[in-house]
Amino acid sequence: MNRFHFVELLGIIFPTCEQTLEIDLSGHSFQEIEMVTDCEVCCCPMQATINRPDPGQNPVVNVEVAS
Repeated sequence: MNRFHFVELLGIIFPTCEQTLEIDLSGHSFQEIEMVTDCEVCCCPMQATINRPDPGQNPVVNVEVAS
C-alpha cells in the first residue's frame, strides 16, 4: 500500500537580497507564527509573520528587515 504525505512549502523572499527561504508548514496547525532568521547569503535579519485564519486557507505573510 502506498502512503502519500503532502508537503506544504512556503517560500519567503528576504527583503534585502531577494534570496528565497523555504519553510515547511506541513502538519502544522496554526493561526499565527512569528519568526526572526538571518539570511544565509547576506546575513541580514528578517522578521516574518505568517497568518492563516482557518486550516486549508492560504497563509498571509508579512516580511520586514528585523532590527
